[in-house]
Amino acid sequence: MSDSEPTRLRCDDIAYRSGFIEVRRVHASHVNLEVWSLDPDAVNVDAEWVTDVPDNAVTGNVELELSVRSAIMLADSLHVLAIREPATEDDHPNCDECGSPFFSSLITMSALCPECSHYLYGKPNCAHSFCGGRCRRCGWDGSVSEHVASIKGTAYDG
Repeated sequence: MSDSEPTRLRCDDIAYRSGFIEVRRVHASHVNLEVWSLDPDAVNVDAEWVTDVPDNAVTGNVELELSVRSAIMLADSLHVLAIREPATEDDHPNCDECGSPFFSSLITMSALCPECSHYLYGKPNCAHSFCGGRCRRCGWDGSVSEHVASIKGTAYDG
């Protein structure tokens, strides 16, 4: 078993689908993903982990061993799902810093693309995947302001 600490998440945004997720390394070259479903009426709001709830509150448990490749594909799929793609091209906001259009989402700042919000405020950046001159995940077109270029240590092309 790996010495790495597990990542544990409490998932209770949708009450009737509440539970906990744990991600850790158990077997070499694999990622262990374990999900506990809980009875929302039996869980104390202060419970931080599955050990903090009574045994009768656990209604199900699923454990998967993902290859590293499958885990990366899952993470990529989750990232794409998290982005709310607007209905039309006109609905894409433009970044206040670099001017690039981007897909607004719950994981981006409302007025900044993921690239600028990452370099200016330390927010999570998109794992960009370009197709046709734009990132297929976040819509960023590769634009960089002079200020962000200086932070990144790259040449300003604007």
